[in-house]
Amino acid sequence: MLSQEKINLIRKLYNQGYSKTEISKHTGCATATIKKYVKDMDDNKIDKMIGQTFGQLTVLSRAPKRKDLISRCLRYTCQCSCGKIIEVNGNSLRTGHTMSCGCSRQGSNIKDLTNQRFGLLIVQSLAYVDTNRRAIWNCKCDCGHTIQVSSHGLLSGYNTSCGCVNKSTGEKYLESLLMQMQINYCTQYRINECRYKNPLPFDFAIFDNNNKLLALIEYQGDIHFKSTGGWNTEKDLQERKKRDSIKKEYCSQHNITLGRPASCWAT
Repeated sequence: MLSQEKINLIRKLYNQGYSKTEISKHTGCATATIKKYVKDMDDNKIDKMIGQTFGQLTVLSRAPKRKDLISRCLRYTCQCSCGKIIEVNGNSLRTGHTMSCGCSRQGSNIKDLTNQRFGLLIVQSLAYVDTNRRAIWNCKCDCGHTIQVSSHGLLSGYNTSCGCVNKSTGEKYLESLLMQMQINYCTQYRINECRYKNPLPFDFAIFDNNNKLLALIEYQGDIHFKSTGGWNTEKDLQERKKRDSIKKEYCSQHNITLGRPASCWAT
């Protein structure tokens, strides 16, 4: 005869979605004994795993039992954030062994920074993994703006805000206009394919109400046209012009509207 404490544990684990085999290993009780104490729970059982999110996977339902699988662990039908539907072992979800369909993380070898804070930035979700397998994250700044930042930028302390604390006068002026017009936008927007060594950031990205990209804006301050010495050397200027040229060419090839207001426009 099992103690009430052990019975309660068995029922609790079963209610959380653990299979009878898993509960048997955890409690040391025979599977037949476990069946006896959870039999009444099988009718109209509410599986608390359903609706939960594990990494990029959201549990939709229990998956049908498959005779071709040796494991008796419960399996779940999950939808990845990329839209793909897969079946996953429930224990793999709970332990964090499986966090996606494999679309972007390529084996769950990227440290999950979701919900962590770095300065003024809070990581919201994984945006993509670039060709060098660097994770790029969607982050929200305390000022309310969104930005995409690499894991290195966050962990090294290089990126601690959306740039709101050090924006140029022209960028601040342009952003004030966007806010006044109640336009849906984000700052420092990157497109993985538009790159020079790494994905290049655009000052502003404009979206419609369904978050579809409408246009990109690059504020062209004086440093885009002339060298001023010090940190802005002639070599820096040529590098900046090359990056500007790549952005312009990419937008032209992909029919993306690119606005490039100059510094005189904001004065």
